[in-house]
Amino acid sequence: MNDDYVVQQKKTIQQMKDSIHQGQSKSSIVEMQSDYENDDQTCLTSVAFT
Repeated sequence: MNDDYVVQQKKTIQQMKDSIHQGQSKSSIVEMQSDYENDDQTCLTSVAFT
């Protein structure tokens, strides 16, 4: 995997975490597709912060 991609992913996740902690989250939760295997909209489906 390209290191630049990994760095960008980590930066994006950190920005998400920071916005949540500041009460400025722009993320949303959507229902999971019932036919995920055949869904052509495959993308990031979940993020868990612990």
